[in-house]
Amino acid sequence: MSIRKAKLDDIATLLDYFRAFHSESVFRHLALDEAKFAANMRQIIQDTSGAYCFFVADGENGTAHGVLVGQIDTYYFSGDPVAKLIFYWVHPDHRYSPDSIKLMIAFRQWAENRQAKEMMIGVTSGEGIDLTDRMLKKMGARLIGGNYSIVLEAGAVPAAMATG
Repeated sequence: MSIRKAKLDDIATLLDYFRAFHSESVFRHLALDEAKFAANMRQIIQDTSGAYCFFVADGENGTAHGVLVGQIDTYYFSGDPVAKLIFYWVHPDHRYSPDSIKLMIAFRQWAENRQAKEMMIGVTSGEGIDLTDRMLKKMGARLIGGNYSIVLEAGAVPAAMATG
């Protein structure tokens, strides 16, 4: 197993993986725009600013087992660099394996090389939350909050707000 930077010819495989992620995630109620996904992946892979990382975990046979995309950004109140996780997905056959951990280690090394003050890792898939929590805590992460979602129907006013 090796970790490498993504290449343009990875996009088709990554799109297949993203379809699988999308169908099992809490985002499945949102339309998947495959052209937008591919264009964003292409832009990140071709970016030369150093503001993005895009790592692929390859198995012994060269098949991608997982991906991690991150970005260096700042908060609205500080100029200090922060590494933010954009997308992290490992094939179900390889989740919570060394592939998962090595991708996160590569992200950490990349962030440290850019003098990031912290890594922000959101867990928004709705899948394997307990296992992900354990893995991240073993890697030194601490839970500082949670992700909440309210699925909206366009134009509908929630009953709680309509009566208030």
